[in-house]
Amino acid sequence: MPEVLHEIAEGETPRAREFNNVVSSDLDAICSKAMARKSHLRHDSVQDLAEAVERWMAGQREKQAGYDSLRMEGRELRADLQSAVSDLERNARFMSRLPPIQQLISADTEQDISAWRDRLAMIFQGLLEATPNYRSVAYCRVDRDRFTELVRVERHSRDSSRVRVVPKSRLREVECSDFMKSVVLQKPEEVVTSLVCDPLCDGIDCHMACLGLVAGVPVYDDSTEDSFGFVMVDCDVKRVLQQQMSGRYASREIVVACDVLHIMMRFHAGRIDEDSIGKKVMDKAPQFEPALATLRTELEFIDVTNSEIYGARLWLAPGEKGLVYLLRQSIN
Repeated sequence: MPEVLHEIAEGETPRAREFNNVVSSDLDAICSKAMARKSHLRHDSVQDLAEAVERWMAGQREKQAGYDSLRMEGRELRADLQSAVSDLERNARFMSRLPPIQQLISADTEQDISAWRDRLAMIFQGLLEATPNYRSVAYCRVDRDRFTELVRVERHSRDSSRVRVVPKSRLREVECSDFMKSVVLQKPEEVVTSLVCDPLCDGIDCHMACLGLVAGVPVYDDSTEDSFGFVMVDCDVKRVLQQQMSGRYASREIVVACDVLHIMMRFHAGRIDEDSIGKKVMDKAPQFEPALATLRTELEFIDVTNSEIYGARLWLAPGEKGLVYLLRQSIN
């Protein structure tokens, strides 16, 4: 305390935040005005100072209530997406255990292959029709570093309500991406989940508007117990995030970003800001910098200073690809 009084009397006006960095900016401003060296910059009276502090205390209660609501929203958003990820992984694992999966491995005539392919495609169609957020399901064989699609069901590019079975002549056969290689290296029923633009190319020249949440499960031959291929389910994460933003939230701004801090979705001033998608968070919303710094290692950022910003991280795998939710209570 003597040091503080000496600073007030002899030196430049100290800032409250220099002594306690969790002091809010509003309270810091009140303290600075009260201790200003020039009299005309101070409060007119002790009563004015007391009223300023009372207003700040009253505002803090209201602000804290709003911030508590903000934190609840952020946690709900993360939990909702975590639930979608869990459903995706569960469905991918279930698809990999279907009887036609093994029958296609052992089938030795074109007639048998065609029959089991049709049965598997019908089940894949049912999954896409029951789950509008899923874009495609594929069953692939892997030979060395190349994969061949055996069955693929996908949504129409222009009418997402329609689902089609890709003809044999249009099935793909190309080199495996790093994502696919990581899937086939897993043990049976282990799921690899990741955010990618295209699981074929690992998101090279990635465009956030095309980003997908993909889950892959390895398939082993039950007879030989050797690795055969994988089943892959692609979820339209943009659609999932749009559905999340359609709800009413107390926050005025919500940003969802990937690990390299590109914006996947931004809800700003009551609407989805399409122009922000794909941009760097620091270019469009630099106010979230403190939260981003914390979320590199932590699952949650709580703004103990100003009660304005909240951040939550979701890992798709421990320490690997994931995303962050950033929420702000007020917009200047």
